[in-house]
Amino acid sequence: MQMGLSDEQRGVATGMAYACVSVVALWVVAWGIPAQDAGVGGRLWILGGALLGPGSALAAGVGFVARHRFLHDTAIDGQNPPDDIRLARAHAYLSNTVEQALLAAMVYPALAFGLSADWIGVLPLFSLAFVVGRIGFAMGIGRPARHRAFGFALTFYPTMSGLFVAIILMLSSFLR
Repeated sequence: MQMGLSDEQRGVATGMAYACVSVVALWVVAWGIPAQDAGVGGRLWILGGALLGPGSALAAGVGFVARHRFLHDTAIDGQNPPDDIRLARAHAYLSNTVEQALLAAMVYPALAFGLSADWIGVLPLFSLAFVVGRIGFAMGIGRPARHRAFGFALTFYPTMSGLFVAIILMLSSFLR
C-alpha cells in the first residue's frame, strides 16, 4: 500500500487546485460585470456567444484529425495505425473535447435562462476558460498527466460549478 502521493499525483493536484482558484475568480469577476439584458433575446445572444468557445475548441479538434488524415497515407482512409502517435494524440484531444463540449452545451443554456441578469456575465468567462483550458490540455497531451491537469480542470470545473448552480436554481424554483 502506497503512503502519500507520488510526484505525478502532486503535480496533477496542483493543476487542479489552480483551476479551482480560477473558477472562484471567474465567479468573482462575473459578479463585478454590469447586469446584462435579461430579456430572452439578450440571454440567447449571450448563450450563443458563450457556446462559440466550446464550438471552436471542438472544431479545432476535428480539424487536427482531418488535417493529419489528409497528410498521411496510412490514415487517410479512416484507419488508426497503432504506431501513429500524432493521430492518437489528436484523437485524445478530440475525444476529451467532445465530452467537455457536450457538458458545456447542456449546462450553459440552463445558466443562460436560470441566472439573474447580475450573474449572466459568467457565461462568456466560462467560454474563455474553456478555450484556454483546451489549449493547455492540448499542449500537455503526450506528456505526463501533470502537464494536462490544469487545462483539463480549467475546462471541466467551470462547467461543473455551473451545473451545481443550475441544479440549485432549478430546485429552488420548484420549492417556491
